[in-house]
Amino acid sequence: MPSNESVVIQGAREKEAADLHYSHAVRAGGLVFVSGVTGEQSDGSMPVGVAAQSVAAFDSVRATLAEANLGLENIVSITSYHVGDIQKDIWDFFAIKDTYIAAPYPAWTAVGVAELAHTGALVEVEVIAAER
Repeated sequence: MPSNESVVIQGAREKEAADLHYSHAVRAGGLVFVSGVTGEQSDGSMPVGVAAQSVAAFDSVRATLAEANLGLENIVSITSYHVGDIQKDIWDFFAIKDTYIAAPYPAWTAVGVAELAHTGALVEVEVIAAER
């Protein structure tokens, strides 16, 4: 059975992961599973609007993958969670996603939800990346 390796981002997010007993990402079987991230900044503030939060979330995904020695091009699956009017807001998210993700495109699932764990969060993104 393969062993799992935890990937933890240093700094403020490290304390959150320790307090809440989770890993920012886990490497297992040639895949890296990145925990969901919102647009929350290191100072605890949340950017205003779906587009700004999406940028911050993808920046966080990129940083987490970098800690695992991977990049955005390694993403094979994205799941995004959206608070609010998903039919309207998805287009802002989609435009931002396309500035980070290039072909060949990963699988993607978008889910509308009532709320997210971080106060004021409108978007949460989790990904699976493959070591190639």
